[in-house]
Amino acid sequence: MPSYDLLIKGGHVVDAANGIDEQMDVGIAGRVVAGVEKDIPESNGRRVVDASGMYVTPGLIDMHAHCTGFSGAMFPEEMCFPYGVTTMVDCGGSGWRTFDQFNKDVVSKSMVRVLALLNIVGQGMEGDVEQDINDMDAELTAEKIRQRSDIIVGVKVAHFSGKGWE
Repeated sequence: MPSYDLLIKGGHVVDAANGIDEQMDVGIAGRVVAGVEKDIPESNGRRVVDASGMYVTPGLIDMHAHCTGFSGAMFPEEMCFPYGVTTMVDCGGSGWRTFDQFNKDVVSKSMVRVLALLNIVGQGMEGDVEQDINDMDAELTAEKIRQRSDIIVGVKVAHFSGKGWE
């Protein structure tokens, strides 16, 4: 019986965290990398992919993405997995008022790990592009960050250009 659901054979593995920069095989069981070594027998993989001549890396992180808040938002799986991205940071699409819905609709349903910069504007990037200074609330933003520090990794300040910010 195969040890791995997926066996990636013969790729050049680059993994700085573990000091690997050479041709290796990678075995994946479920959603976890379960083995990285030279010459894992093909019989150990339920599915085998020949990665000869290709680089194999741990999942990449897209540090600036938008998956909510405006019409140009992207779907995490479609825009990440084909490029080796397994974690993305949504940059301000949701604010302190809309974060819970964003978490329910996007974060909790995504196979991509989605982190967030919380917009200081309560509505995030929805509606009138971040121009309502009455919707900017540092205390409520900080409270939401305390509640969801597992997902929220920073704050996005609004692209504010109106009067009242003197």
